[in-house]
Amino acid sequence: MASQILDTSFATLQKIGKALMLPVAVLPVAGILLGVGASIAGSDSLAPWLIEVGRIMEASGGAVFTILPLIFAIGVVLGFTNNDGVAAMSATVGYFVLLAAMGVLGLLVIQWSAPVTPIQVAGQTAYVEFDKTHGRFTCHDAEGRTLEKIRIDDLQAEVLTCGNLSIPFVMEGNIAQFDSGDGTMSTFPPAQSRAEITQVMGFESIDTGVFGGILIGLIAAAMFNRFYRMSLPSYLGFFAGKRFVPIATAFSAIGLAAILSVVWPPIGAGIRSFGDWAAYGNPAMAVTIYGWVERALIPFGLHHIWNVPFFFEVGSYTTPSGEVVHGVISRYFAGDYEAGILGGGFVFKMFGLPAAAFAIIHTARPENRARVSGIMVSAALTSFLTGITEPLEFAFLFVAPMLYAAHAGLVGIIYLITYLTGARLGYSFSHGFIDFALFYATNIRPWVIFILGPIFAAIYYVTFRTLILKFDLKTPGREDAEVAEAALGDAAADQMSKELVLAFGGRSNIKGLDACITRLRIEVEDVGKANQDKLKALGAAGVVQVGNNLQAIFGPRAEGLMIDMQEYLRTAGDEAELPEGAAAPQVVYKPDAAKPRVADPQAAEKAKAMLAALGGAGNVQQAESAAETRLRVTLADGEQLDPAALAAAGVLGVQSLGDGLLHLIVGLNADQYATEIRAAMTA
Repeated sequence: MASQILDTSFATLQKIGKALMLPVAVLPVAGILLGVGASIAGSDSLAPWLIEVGRIMEASGGAVFTILPLIFAIGVVLGFTNNDGVAAMSATVGYFVLLAAMGVLGLLVIQWSAPVTPIQVAGQTAYVEFDKTHGRFTCHDAEGRTLEKIRIDDLQAEVLTCGNLSIPFVMEGNIAQFDSGDGTMSTFPPAQSRAEITQVMGFESIDTGVFGGILIGLIAAAMFNRFYRMSLPSYLGFFAGKRFVPIATAFSAIGLAAILSVVWPPIGAGIRSFGDWAAYGNPAMAVTIYGWVERALIPFGLHHIWNVPFFFEVGSYTTPSGEVVHGVISRYFAGDYEAGILGGGFVFKMFGLPAAAFAIIHTARPENRARVSGIMVSAALTSFLTGITEPLEFAFLFVAPMLYAAHAGLVGIIYLITYLTGARLGYSFSHGFIDFALFYATNIRPWVIFILGPIFAAIYYVTFRTLILKFDLKTPGREDAEVAEAALGDAAADQMSKELVLAFGGRSNIKGLDACITRLRIEVEDVGKANQDKLKALGAAGVVQVGNNLQAIFGPRAEGLMIDMQEYLRTAGDEAELPEGAAAPQVVYKPDAAKPRVADPQAAEKAKAMLAALGGAGNVQQAESAAETRLRVTLADGEQLDPAALAAAGVLGVQSLGDGLLHLIVGLNADQYATEIRAAMTA
């Protein structure tokens, strides 16, 4: 039972984490518009027309941050309803109903929770309470006689008369501040019991931030999945099915508003306390914990959930227009550049992990370095430019967990040291060079990255190289038995989709198919039918399994693979199913028979270059084509092999089978290259 609950919870959290990526994906363009626009608009040396362009950009980017809770509501519901448009509309309706209802219900909670409180003025005591029925202040004397009544929304009144006492007060929304005449103020209702009513997207409401949007998105998704096929009597048939979903969501939003009006004040106070601690109390410890926990959650795909409070709730900043914004990202783009406390991410993503990639390359076996270099350099470049680290991290996470533990520990230290140097750097999506360059002008002490970066690059390189060699860790290129390079560019999209479907156990075994930025997220009926080795052979950097949920890390192409799989499954027949009792078949790529082969006009030159890289004609004992895309070569002396020269000659990968036997992955012209190599050997 406990295991089943854990599996269900993980599946739900997976979906939430994936759903959060859609609204987060909007932030880069919004951040660029807001950040660059603010820089241009605030300049005194630019042409007036350019300043106006900057203001337009600033306003456009600011609009996205203003409606961020609504964007999260829509993003979450789409993630749980297979991108259904009716569900998105229902979430929109539900969110605005939630805002309006919380405005009214929050006021009622204020009135019913306010106590009778004495106020001392000139040595005399007056008693003020809220009239719970009529929504007004009522002043009593010591004997309980009513002396004065003022409606709670009477903003013109400035003095409450209690017998001979005149008590000045000011109204801020629905909160009254009474002046006791001795330098002290009495607030009604007391801060610990009130829900703060403020302006949210044009509504007087309780500001629940992005959490309110996430909650209404989950409710809208639940309503959609429960009612989208509901039947009604014929005279109500118009409202049946999907048309009923917005109605159900609206009423559910009212119920959620009633709950939040009561429970959100203490929850909101707790979030604000945590945010103030993280932003102002002990930010050094906060960023250290943030960095370590985020990396620890990466393998499970739950780091997006951990990021939300830091990105959108930590700290507060009041803009020149009076708007209050929360979160390190929102505050930074609103002009609070001190909010860039998470700048340490630039150090390990631009310098640390790429250095680790080179350590993996340098410790790979000589015959495998060409293949490993192609994988690692690509992953390192992705990390450096965009800040997307999963393709690189998953290359060593499962085969060498010790390296990942060391990496996570270093990340926490990097965040701490970067913060202590006084560097404050903002970003819109992830800590890559693109973000670093875009916001360099508004960052505080960004040059610190060029000092810390090389230092930690050296630490990463030495740490990874030492651990790999000392403990003989089986990082890419050091495996006991090499895995064939399978993700060939010549394979048709539908063939790749078919192989992926079969690797997950066939169509009937796939319960849920989704993807985030770097990984396929699949829920399966029977995890035993899935073939994780095949998924890795198809190009997955790693596979995470919790219960019946699998995550295959394919890097930035994951979403494209998901779309290809969805399109394939719409038209696939019995070939998308595994034979009864069979495991997922091994990877076999066959070229499309209807596709004519085109001879390589440079085959002779490439063959000569390959022959030289193999040690010359005297070192090659046999050369023939195999499996359509490979050269099967036997060498007399494997030490004469030059992997770099093979890669330069067009070889996509090298598989060592022992005893001098190699498979060279060269594409669909393998038979032509084999013929040319044999001709060169006898020349």
